[in-house]
Amino acid sequence: QKGTFETGQEDQTQIPEDMKLRLAYREAAVAVLACCYPNPNRPFIE
Repeated sequence: QKGTFETGQEDQTQIPEDMKLRLAYREAAVAVLACCYPNPNRPFIE
C-alpha cells in the first residue's frame, strides 16, 4: 500500500472498510463459483 507517506496519515495497519467489503464479496463470489462450477484443474475440496 503506497500512499501512506504521501498523505501523511498513519494508517499502515488499517484497511479501509470498502476494501474489506470488496475483499469479502470477492472471496464469497469465488467460493460460490468454485462450488457451482468446479475447476477440473483445481478441484474444490473443503
